Amino acid sequence: MKKSRFKFRFIFLSIIITPLVAFADPMSDARQNALDFGGAYKNNGSSIVTSQNKINTPGYTTDSPDQTKYYGGTSTTQDTQTALNSTQQGDLMKNGLANRKQMTIKSSDAFLSTSQAITGNPDAVAAMLTGTYGECKPLTSTQTTTEVRSCDQYVEPNCVNGADLVKVTVGEYTTYNYPILAVNPPYSYGSGGCRQYSYHSTVNVKDPSLVNSFVLSQLGWDDSIRITINGTIVYANGSFGGRGCERSTAFWTSPNLNLKPYLVAGDNSVDVLVGIGGSGFVSATFSINYPVNKVCNTVDTCVNIPSNCSLQSSNCINFSDKNICNYTQKIYACATTTSTSTAQVQCGSDIYCTNGQCTTVEDNSSNDFAKSISYLQAINQTAKDNNGSTNNLKIFSGSANSCSNQITSYNNCCSDSGWGQTYLGASCSSSEIQLAELQTKKLCHYVGSYCSKKIPLIGTCQTTTKSYCCFTSKISRVIVEQGRAQLGLGWGSGQSPDCGGLSPTQLESLQFDKMDLSEISADIAGSVVMPDTSALQGRIKTTLEGYGKTSN
Repeated sequence: MKKSRFKFRFIFLSIIITPLVAFADPMSDARQNALDFGGAYKNNGSSIVTSQNKINTPGYTTDSPDQTKYYGGTSTTQDTQTALNSTQQGDLMKNGLANRKQMTIKSSDAFLSTSQAITGNPDAVAAMLTGTYGECKPLTSTQTTTEVRSCDQYVEPNCVNGADLVKVTVGEYTTYNYPILAVNPPYSYGSGGCRQYSYHSTVNVKDPSLVNSFVLSQLGWDDSIRITINGTIVYANGSFGGRGCERSTAFWTSPNLNLKPYLVAGDNSVDVLVGIGGSGFVSATFSINYPVNKVCNTVDTCVNIPSNCSLQSSNCINFSDKNICNYTQKIYACATTTSTSTAQVQCGSDIYCTNGQCTTVEDNSSNDFAKSISYLQAINQTAKDNNGSTNNLKIFSGSANSCSNQITSYNNCCSDSGWGQTYLGASCSSSEIQLAELQTKKLCHYVGSYCSKKIPLIGTCQTTTKSYCCFTSKISRVIVEQGRAQLGLGWGSGQSPDCGGLSPTQLESLQFDKMDLSEISADIAGSVVMPDTSALQGRIKTTLEGYGKTSN
């Protein structure tokens, strides 16, 4: 075979090189060389097959197939035409393919969209078919805790910011620079009759009671004058009718006329009308006094409430003398979810362990534990009772605690508000500081708030007080909170909180299997200290060796 390959290469190179050496017909030479080459090896294939097992050779039929007649360069045209007209294959080529049904493929065809889906996400298809493969994701353990938070919204009663209290829109030849509204047009002429000139301004007042004064302070005119507020004549001198109003005299006065009684809430029309016979003028000066720089006292600590909190209740703590709520307290429940990684990875429907450490993600908190703790607490309370009686026994009793919030001075001694002075400030009592520490440990339940001090005469709330029930342990608070919810018991009010515990009968009726103890189960798990394995083994070994020495 190596010799044959060499000969083939030699002949092939000869075919390529020959046209470069001579000017003979390259196609004719190439054809002749190919015929010589094929003729030299035409019997080699049959001899090789003969040396093997012919019967078992795939595709073998005879040593001299019909196609051998073409070895000498015989044309296939006649045989091809015959086969095309007389065989089934020929009929398929002539008629079948030409007349086959034409198909139009649309982008909306189901098979095409399915193919595109498979191309876009082959992993999902593989997971669907096998059930053992898909996108692998690490498994995590989640825990949700809920915290109650309160916030305050306070607006100073009967108050309007000075910038919003009064707004003046001036007309022609009228100017306004707080507190002066002035009308000063140029000299005018009446042509011998009584020509009238009018000058208009608008004074918008949100609350007239908050305006200190509105006075017509100075006035000058020639010949007749009339001033109206909201259509009511407040000052007039001279006539506007008859043959004329020329008086040949200029008048000046300082009436200091009180115009405040004419003001209304909203737009107020101020009109100055002058009548002139020959020539004349008008000059009017008004003075509007109000707390222009007043900024109302407002507090809104609800802006600090996180977005994961949901509103539970909204209560009005104080009403103004106009029966408008100006102090509102809102209660929110804030849920926080934490995730902890595990040693498991989920791929499709299968779960695999990493590093050979595989733990089952499940809630191991036991409601029996809470029930046992409750009964142990009952026994402990009974033992402390000198009479040994259970008639008035209360388990998990709490204590009432409170903190103050001085609105007008921004002194806040309640830890969950977050505005004004810190609750650990010098003005806060020791009991308020202790309450803040108990809240940090989550030992307290918020009951409510009330206005504990009002400003004399005005009646505006100055100080509010928030009330809490605090317990000696977190599990006590959790059991009492959920126990009261099951029994339909309230917590009293902000002024009179009910922090009593549960009676033995009430405790016996509780359904501990329906309590959510996730808040305390994490604390219990975190407080468990596992013994060191090597140290434990050493202690066992030492103890056993000691027994051996003693026996000897």
